[in-house]
Amino acid sequence: MFKNWEYVVLSRVRTLSGLFLIKPIDMDKSFKPSKELKRYMEHARQKESNMMEQQKLAISKINWSQT
Repeated sequence: MFKNWEYVVLSRVRTLSGLFLIKPIDMDKSFKPSKELKRYMEHARQKESNMMEQQKLAISKINWSQT
């Protein structure tokens, strides 16, 4: 179910005293992001880029009409 739980756990730890694991971490396992996460992040970046362009266009229209 949770393929990359180690990354999530370790990304939230700020000190070693705050680290509690139920089972040992398999250090032979890849900690790379999944293909699904990479696709999602690319999709989110594209959406963000499109939204920023739309905002710039809307702001430029407002600024142009006020002059």
